[in-house]
Formats: sequence, structure tokens, C-alpha cells
Amino acid sequence: MSNYLIDLMTWSYSRLHAYHDCPYKFYLKYIERLEEKPMWFSGYGTLMHGILADFYTEKLARDEAELAYLSRFRREVPGRPPSPTIFQNYFQQGLAYCKAIQPSPYKILKVESNVRFELDGYRFTGFIDLLGVDDEGGLHIVDHKSRDLKPRSTRGKKTVADRTLDEYLRQLYLYSIPVATGYSRQPVDLVFNCFRKQNVMVEPFRAEGLEEAKVWALDTIHAIEKEKDWVPNCDPWKCRHLCGLCDQCEYSDIT
Repeated sequence: MSNYLIDLMTWSYSRLHAYHDCPYKFYLKYIERLEEKPMWFSGYGTLMHGILADFYTEKLARDEAELAYLSRFRREVPGRPPSPTIFQNYFQQGLAYCKAIQPSPYKILKVESNVRFELDGYRFTGFIDLLGVDDEGGLHIVDHKSRDLKPRSTRGKKTVADRTLDEYLRQLYLYSIPVATGYSRQPVDLVFNCFRKQNVMVEPFRAEGLEEAKVWALDTIHAIEKEKDWVPNCDPWKCRHLCGLCDQCEYSDIT
């Protein structure tokens, strides 16, 4: 049964990342098809993405963003965060961003655009938060992130922050595949809008980065195709605060 479902699967970065995060969560979500409960962090991210999408599609004026954030927060961000300090930090940082929200520096081509493409015969899908073009015709893939990503270090050996950045860049490199198909050219850079810290990080597009993302995606799919054990990655904090399936997981008592 599981092989049949995997054979029919349309892949995405989030599905591949979910497998690396916890194979058993992947099994429960995509093979058993259990429904996740809403979680605080994911609700916060969805709220901010929604406000940004409304702003960039001109459904929301610049002077309306703050009120939209305040009025939507309680009903769209479910449950509770791990601590009052985290709530205060995230809430105030989101509010500050909405107060100071700025137009895109690029001419906007797409917002929350669903893309579909193939990689080595496997079907993929995803959503590009924003695709923009500059005055010289350069394309820019923009991803909104609540995570506070760090700029790349200049060290010879990659830091933990460098490796984390590379992990998130894989998603944008995969999205560059349908962008290149649709616009007959690769993007000039990949952009993270880290809205909580009002920090914009720009990474130049590298052909080798795209190839690395392709290898990672295909290697992950092949590992999933061979998977039989679906061993959980039991992390008490992640299980409790990030996993929407924790209440349905028989391993949750371990955490």
C-alpha cells in the first residue's frame, strides 16, 4: 500500500524536508494521511504570509497592514507558544514589521504562485512567495521566512548557520526549475525576507547550487522509496511545539 501511494506521489520541498525531519511523521502524514492539528508557529507563519500576499497583490494598503495583523492574530494563530517570552518576541516583531512594511524593490510578476514541474520523471509542486524582475530583466525568487537566518560566513569550513542556509536554499533552487522554463532564463539571485528581524538576505544564483538541490531531492525520494522502518526522530521540543501529529503518534510518550 505504501509503495503504491509513493509511486503516485507529487513531491514538494516540504515533503522531502518532512522525511528528513522525522520519517515517522512523513509516514503518518503522507501514507496514513492523518490530519494535523493547527500549531502556533505554523499559524504565525501562515498569518504573516497571508498579510504579505495581500499587501503585494494590493488587496491591503500599506497603512492597513498593522490593523490587519492585530485583528487577525488571535483567530489565525492557534494554541500557545512554548513560553510567554517567545509569544512576546514573535508578536512584537510581527507587529513592527507590519508597521514598517515596504513595497517590493522589484516589479512583481507572481505572488503565492503555484508551480508544477518534473525532475528526472518525478512530479513536483510548490508555491513561490514572490517572483520579481528588476529594471535589467533579472529575475528574483523571494521567500518569506519567520526564521532568523544568518548571513553566510566567510570561513573555509561551513558553520552550522551556513548549513542551515544551504538547507533552505534547496527549496528556492528547486523553484528555479519552473521559473527558468517559464521565463527562458535562470534567476539572478535567491532572496530570503526574514520578516521578524526585518532582514533581507540575498544569495547569488549558482548553477552548482541547483545541481546540489537536484541531487538532494532525488536522493531523498530514492530513500523514501526504499524506506521500510519509518523510525521517528524523537525531539521533545519539536514534537511538542512543531508537530501537528504529536497527539496521534504512539511515540509521543517517549518525548
